Amino acid sequence: MANLMLNHPTYCYYNPVVGMQNTSDESDEATSHPIDRVPSRVGAAAGPEIVDVDTLAQKVVDDNTAFVVGGLVVEKVRNDVPFYYVGCVYCKKRMIVDDHGNLRCERHACVNGNTYFVVRVCFVESATGRSIWLTLFDQCMAGLLDVGAKDFSLMHESMQMYKLNTLVGTRVSLTIKKNKRNGYNNYNVTHLDVLH
Repeated sequence: MANLMLNHPTYCYYNPVVGMQNTSDESDEATSHPIDRVPSRVGAAAGPEIVDVDTLAQKVVDDNTAFVVGGLVVEKVRNDVPFYYVGCVYCKKRMIVDDHGNLRCERHACVNGNTYFVVRVCFVESATGRSIWLTLFDQCMAGLLDVGAKDFSLMHESMQMYKLNTLVGTRVSLTIKKNKRNGYNNYNVTHLDVLH
């Protein structure tokens, strides 16, 4: 983006129809959703770049570069794998069962773990129809479902499916950090905003 010489705040608008940014002062606020507006001040530190799904896939990065993808809709939740796991309270890594049948962390001397979400969700970009599968972890899922992983794990399976199916059709904006891991692209969802 060009450096704007303005003394008042400017806004970047994510236009879900066109899938591009518009930084002009004449932008029509009626055509964009308030959460799609990312306020920025001239001279302030740059925030994450706003991109669409195709651009995110094409970006070449060497570090944990953050991007914002807006206008995504939850299409489906993968239900053939568990929605939560018991992990270490220090590193959140999945705990293993030792020879005596007890849970323990391989890295730490932790024997009592916490329950954490791990839910695979397919998002569709409303502008292009492109889809992307992402795994949402504890913080994002607890915010979406308004229930913690421990309470969720105690629910009956039919109630778990009901709560997850209510997410279908939810419009969200994600902050995603992209990096390379073992030669493959790794997408880490660090923040999720529900759009109304």
